[in-house]
Amino acid sequence: MRKLLIIEDDPILLKMYANRFKKGDYQIITATDGEQGFGETVKNRPDFIILDLRIPKVDGFEVLKRLKSTPAVEDIPVAALTVVQKDLVLKDNPDLMSKVVAYWRKDQVTPSEVFQNVEKYLNTHA
Repeated sequence: MRKLLIIEDDPILLKMYANRFKKGDYQIITATDGEQGFGETVKNRPDFIILDLRIPKVDGFEVLKRLKSTPAVEDIPVAALTVVQKDLVLKDNPDLMSKVVAYWRKDQVTPSEVFQNVEKYLNTHA
């Protein structure tokens, strides 16, 4: 069974995404802020991480930097799921795209589409 970590502070979205992946036989780990998300990553070493960029305590950008600079977890694929437009993110964080395997806008993707993309990624990078 694959492990998925969802780092998302919106309880409704967190539940929607968790439920969709549970149907796909994933073990779901959740975190509602960046500090907790980083800790859960190190503790559980998930197979894939869905990361909101606008989260409390430690924002998603900093979480991503920490993950990619921590040897024990740097190889875990991370996808950004956010409300922020890609061009605005890239303007302030030009190296972001080299650190994520996918970038999804919350208002332009469904949980099923995210599930399909994660499945495709994991199946082709196994």
